[in-house]
Amino acid sequence: MASATGSDHTPSSSPNPGSSCDDSSRTNLIINYLPQNLTESELFKMFVTIGTVTNCKIMRDFRTGYSYGFGFVNYQKADDAIRAIQTLNGLQIQNKRIKVSYARPPGEDRKETNLYVTNLPSRDVTEDELTNIFSAHGNIVQMNLLKDKITGMPRGVAFVRFDKREEALAAIEHLNGTIPHGRTNPISVKIAEEHGKQKAAYFAGWEAGRQQARRKCIEIFFKYIFLVMLEDNPKVGWLTMVDMGVVMVAEAEEVDTTTPVCR
Repeated sequence: MASATGSDHTPSSSPNPGSSCDDSSRTNLIINYLPQNLTESELFKMFVTIGTVTNCKIMRDFRTGYSYGFGFVNYQKADDAIRAIQTLNGLQIQNKRIKVSYARPPGEDRKETNLYVTNLPSRDVTEDELTNIFSAHGNIVQMNLLKDKITGMPRGVAFVRFDKREEALAAIEHLNGTIPHGRTNPISVKIAEEHGKQKAAYFAGWEAGRQQARRKCIEIFFKYIFLVMLEDNPKVGWLTMVDMGVVMVAEAEEVDTTTPVCR
């Protein structure tokens, strides 16, 4: 039976219908485009009208509680999951039209499906506008438009996850560097995993530079201290940097002040 979403996650007949893996894939649903203020209790009450729900969860930021706008509902029976897709997919809730489809377990087929979109208009861009832009290239299973925690205004950054890798790559090819209709600046579209690697590399380089600068400051500081000591006592000796501010002073008869004191 085809789902109301047109997704290719429709359960198919299996030679081993009793397997736990098959049961899980046929009963677990992902619900996208949930309103930010929707609670798990409200989501549960909505889906339990179809059949027995064994688990219901809205995905949130573990620190702030901010809803990512999607969740999961698992039914006891596969038939109930099918009816939930047929009945609730496309349902209007507040200002959102939810999408109900089968949730696939993570695997190789989910790699390179999540896109990192930047340079969006930071004040008036909406999820509906992004949906119109990206849906032409494939089936969107998740969208997260990042907003300022204080003002609630869009930050000009979004994540868009497609159903298939080919769809995500097609969106990059056709949308990266283009100017959306009615806008003035080109948007940037790239694989989210690559963005994460670039960000990690940037911070790794930044940390290395910070440590080098810190070491240099410590070296200059102790060089200054040594010169002050040298004025008071010309026999104080050599100053040697050992590691990150640890110094050794060796007494000597005379010190050549023209020789670098840090070595």
